[in-house]
Amino acid sequence: MITQQSVLGFISGFVKHYQQIIIEQAPSDVQEYMEVLADPIIVTSSNAEVTEAELQWIDYMVPGTLGLVLLWSGLNHASMTIATERTKGTFQRMIIAPVSPTTVLIGKFISNLALVYMSGFIMLLSGVLLFQVNLYWNIPVIILAIFLGSLSAIGIGLIISSVAKN
Repeated sequence: MITQQSVLGFISGFVKHYQQIIIEQAPSDVQEYMEVLADPIIVTSSNAEVTEAELQWIDYMVPGTLGLVLLWSGLNHASMTIATERTKGTFQRMIIAPVSPTTVLIGKFISNLALVYMSGFIMLLSGVLLFQVNLYWNIPVIILAIFLGSLSAIGIGLIISSVAKN
């Protein structure tokens, strides 16, 4: 990379020198226009500094694993809820109970949501305590992100659970 930058610097300096010679030989009314064309505005980008400290590999691993924990626990627990009730024989009792099916689904969703939040909390707590992960997160946004991720995973799990026989 150093060699590449050195060669590019040499070539750009060489080109600028000969561009200046050509511009000086042009008629005076066109020289300003040629200077703008020869030296356009160059925009560069750089990486944003999010934190003052250098992040370690585990600082990236814990949020990624948190996403997997949310998906896995949401899908796993939710897909087993109704199917397990059918296998145990308690699903028939829930159907004849004086509650609407929506209430049953909301109850299953809330219980699965509590399990997913506990799994996520244990994951974050173990990351902080065992691996000293630096969390530069906005807590309300994390709670909302966990809720939305859980909502999608639990929803898919409940669909699987209602279709599956056992």
